[in-house]
Formats: sequence, structure tokens, C-alpha cells
Amino acid sequence: MVEAGAEDPGLLAELPSEALRAQARAMLNPSASRGQLPPQGTVRVTVTDPGPAPFREQPLVASCRCGCGEQVGRRSNYRPGHDARHASQIGRAMIAAGAENPVLLAELPSEALREKARAMLVNRSPTRGLLQPDSASVRHSSQERPAVESEALPVPPGDSSEQQGAEAVMLAALGERLGLALAPTRLYLPDGSRVAVDGVSTSPAVLVEAWAHQGPTKPAQRNKVLADALKLVYVASQLPGAHRKVLCLSDEEAARPFLGRSWYAGALRSMDVEVEVVPLGEEWRERVLNAQARQYR
Repeated sequence: MVEAGAEDPGLLAELPSEALRAQARAMLNPSASRGQLPPQGTVRVTVTDPGPAPFREQPLVASCRCGCGEQVGRRSNYRPGHDARHASQIGRAMIAAGAENPVLLAELPSEALREKARAMLVNRSPTRGLLQPDSASVRHSSQERPAVESEALPVPPGDSSEQQGAEAVMLAALGERLGLALAPTRLYLPDGSRVAVDGVSTSPAVLVEAWAHQGPTKPAQRNKVLADALKLVYVASQLPGAHRKVLCLSDEEAARPFLGRSWYAGALRSMDVEVEVVPLGEEWRERVLNAQARQYR
């Protein structure tokens, strides 16, 4: 209207509120603009009423890459401090697997964070804490201490490190199959509860619980898998947006009860919980079988 030099009712009708129409009329009035019109393209209009998209300025947001579900700005990958949390999650997953995992490392957006995750793998063993003694520990030569003190302690019957390592391998393989990276994540839900999920991907949104058991299942073990499924359903209901829910198993026989015509297989299907079978390599399968024999499972 400024260029035309007159008020145009047709153009004014395109504005959704009288406040905006009055502001447009004020631009036409030289006294309202104090004798100088602002340069074209630099006028910022503050909208208080809902209107068409061109009149609303909304910042782009994304989810924090660590999987916590919190939102970050369009130029940020993490909430403050969550980058270190994400690197630690990837590091712990590789520790459990006992090897570096390029797929998991690719989830980290910078080489500095990838080095932090690799350092955790170098400095820790899969089943015990630090490989190196604390700085306060006293070092002794082989002459000062008998060799028997360096012998490994027997593995407790209930130790589950083999299963944890196998499940990390399963999650990495499932991620490759689905074309995404899965990382173990502790989620803080809107209702105030906290829950740890074996594998989480934010883009696309996927929640995974893994179980490395080999062979037939007992009733208590089936209940454990069903409890994992219930966790997935509950977490997905608390998070914004739709999440794919997956139970990841590694043995066809162990998965059979959840894929057939049993009531719990039907319940999983009714809740949109998928069952994916990711077979373990022979070495990991033997480790899990030996652990189950030790644990009487």
C-alpha cells in the first residue's frame, strides 16, 4: 500500500486481525512512520493472534542426541553436559561387548566424543572395573609378591557379564539391520520415574530390550521377557511422538513362545511390540551357554 500510495481493502482483508490491519494502515500514514519508512525486508511483526505461517516465527528444535528426550535448539546436538553422558553410554556398550564398535561410535557427532568413548574401552575391561590400579595403590615387584596373587578370581555363579556382552553385540547387529544406532539409555520420564532401556534411537524413534538366552525358556524367563515388553509399552506411552518397540532375542528356540499362538505372543502383537531374532556368532553363543550352565539357567 505504501508503494501504491493508498489503502487497499483487498490486501487488508488478508490479515487475520484488526490489530495487524491497524499496523499496516499506520505504515501508510507518514506521521505514524515518523517521516521515514523502514527498509523493505527489515520489518519484524510481532503476532499475538494465530495467523498464517508467514506471520509466525517459530524456532526449529530437535531432540537431544543422548536419547534423554529433552529438546535442544536447532544448532545444538545436546543439552548442557549430555554430550559427555552420550559418550559414556557408547563407551559402556563397547565395554560390555569387549570391542570397539564403529556403528555405535558413528552416533557421536564429533571425534572428541568418539575418543572419549574409545578411552573408556581402553581403560576398562568388560567384566571388572579399572584395568590399572588406582594411583594410591602400592606397586610390588614379582620378588615381593608370590605369583599366586595374580591369579584370576573364580567367576561367581550368578555373574551375567557374558550375557551383557552378548546383548551389546546383538544391539549393534540389530542397529545395522535396521539402519540406525542403538545406545543404552537411562530415561527420566514426565511422571518422575526413571527407567533404563537397553537400546534407544532418537532418529528414528526406536526402543529395544535385548535378551541373549539360548535354548528353551522356563516360565520365570518368559515372564522376564514379558516384563521387558511392558517396560517398552510404558516408556513409549510417556515419550512424545510414536516409538517403535522391539524385543531383540538371539535364539529361535528362545523366541518361539513369543512368535507363535500363545496368549503372550498375541498380547505382544496387540501392543505393537515386535520380536526380532539376531543370531549370535558361535563364540558368543558358547560364552552364553557356558554362563547359563554355571547359573543353572
